[in-house]
Amino acid sequence: MLGVIAVLGWLLLAAALPDLLPDRLGLMHAGPDLWVALVVYLACRGRGYAAVGWAVVVGVCRDVQSLDPLGTHAFVLGLVALVFAEGARDRGRVGAGTRAACLLAGGVLAAWAYTLRMLPLGGGLSGRDLLSAFPAAAWTVVAAAPLYAISDALRLFDDVLGRRRHGLPA
Repeated sequence: MLGVIAVLGWLLLAAALPDLLPDRLGLMHAGPDLWVALVVYLACRGRGYAAVGWAVVVGVCRDVQSLDPLGTHAFVLGLVALVFAEGARDRGRVGAGTRAACLLAGGVLAAWAYTLRMLPLGGGLSGRDLLSAFPAAAWTVVAAAPLYAISDALRLFDDVLGRRRHGLPA
C-alpha cells in the first residue's frame, strides 16, 4: 500500500514540476523528466520485469495529463523499463553511479523514442530534437538524486516491486 501511495505522490510531483520550474537556466525547455526518473528507478530496483507494468501505468497517467495521443508515453516508458529491467528474479543492488548512468541513458532513450513515435503523427525529425535530449536527461539526474535517496532510505517501492519489506514475505 505504501508503494502505491509513493507512486501517486511521485506522479503528482512529476505532473506539477513543469509549472514550478523557473525560466532561468533553460529549465522551461529542457527540464527534468520525473516520469522517466520514476520508471528508471523502478526498473533498477525491481525484481524481474515487475517495473514494466508499472511503467505502462505511469505512461498512461502521463498520456492523460498531456495532450499527446493515448498510448504514446505508455509505449515510451514501457520501452525504457524493458531496456533497464533485469529478467532475473533477484537483482543485486544497483549503485548510485550506475543508477545515475542508467537514468541519463534512459532520459535520452525516452526522448528519442518519443520523437520517433511522433513521426507518424506529423512530427518532424531534426538534430536539434535529438540533441536537446541530453540537457534534459542531465537535469533529470540532478533532480532525481534526492528522490532516489529518500526512496532507498524508506524503501518506498519495495511492495509494488515484489521485494521483501521488513522481513515480510514478498
